[in-house]
Amino acid sequence: MRFRLSLLVLCSLLSSYALIAQEDIFGKQTFMGGVTIGGNASALMGDVYPGYHKAGLNIGAAVFARLSPIFAASLEISYSQKGCRGVREIYSNYTGQTFEKYYLNLNYMEMPLYVYFTGGSRLFFGLGVCYSRLIKSREWISSDQPYNIDNNLYSFLKDDWSYGGNVNFSLPKKWIVSFRYQQSFQPIRRAYYVPLNLGTGDQFNTWFTLRLIKAIP
Repeated sequence: MRFRLSLLVLCSLLSSYALIAQEDIFGKQTFMGGVTIGGNASALMGDVYPGYHKAGLNIGAAVFARLSPIFAASLEISYSQKGCRGVREIYSNYTGQTFEKYYLNLNYMEMPLYVYFTGGSRLFFGLGVCYSRLIKSREWISSDQPYNIDNNLYSFLKDDWSYGGNVNFSLPKKWIVSFRYQQSFQPIRRAYYVPLNLGTGDQFNTWFTLRLIKAIP
């Protein structure tokens, strides 16, 4: 019985490998375009609110290039919404124990550059860097008392450089499922610009992205 079960598992694994090892999405092409649509789950390193609770859009376009039989590269331009959402319990002289809610919206235009190991399969992995330009920011707090944050006084840097990793899996009809993690390698806001009691030092973007890519031959 154990032998039959082991044989069945082995056959399943070999079948899965055979499926993955089919010809990759490039076929005989050298270049391929694509449109992307998906979402981010983001957080702010250096704040006092743990967790990836800020959801945002990630939409754009991409160009893929085959560099060799086992390597490819992509250059993208995308609109990406990041930031932070946080809740903490505080004591208020007016209402006693209450919840304070923190909101941060950061909207960027991004240009990620990635290099992928394809291995001639449908599953390919990549590493890359990304330049992001901040186009809009807004930060506020909802509490028992009005708490206005001057977005000019507590400003974010306009430029953000990040690094990350990417896993893509190609589907029939030139669709690709893409999962990516990225993190800033330089601060997006210095500690002395962080509003009082809202940070522990320099702040950095960190986010996960899940997207669908429609490849265009």
